[in-house]
Amino acid sequence: MPHSPKAKHRLSRRDVLRLGGGLAAARAAVGGAAAAFGSGTTAGAAPGKGRVAKAAFAHPGMLHAADDLRRAKDGVAAGKETWQAGWRRLTANPHSASTWTARPTAEVVRGGTGQNYRTLYNDIHAAYQNALRYRVGGTKEHGDAARDILNAWPGTLKTVPATRTASWRAASTAGSSRTPPS
Repeated sequence: MPHSPKAKHRLSRRDVLRLGGGLAAARAAVGGAAAAFGSGTTAGAAPGKGRVAKAAFAHPGMLHAADDLRRAKDGVAAGKETWQAGWRRLTANPHSASTWTARPTAEVVRGGTGQNYRTLYNDIHAAYQNALRYRVGGTKEHGDAARDILNAWPGTLKTVPATRTASWRAASTAGSSRTPPS
């Protein structure tokens, strides 16, 4: 959407993604600060002695932390309606089908003649949604689908698009689909 004074109150997808990244970074910073200033102690250390529990690194640019995925898995398994509604919406989306076939191209063009970036975006969305179904639902075929979609692109793609969104979501999806569901 072109920038215009009338559109100032609207957020673009890019703005939402930036906001989400900023919130994730703030979450990581607050968690790191809490650990650094003694909110926990190491095993066997007396509280207040300045020794801090070692915190696991949580990358601030990922779409979901392990706790988020565990909470979603628990909510869906417990049949909680808000989680079930989201799960039904996810599973109804064609991108989340384990039968999705990647369509990698050698060049991704955004704008102008030969525009085809939607092919990449659709494959990234499909890999992401399959990774979610794998992590939340525990279905191996969705984990395999996410892996296969992501693995189809590197051998074919020669020109990388000039957008952070595609690479950020692809990297985040790769991280989510790599770890087995707990």
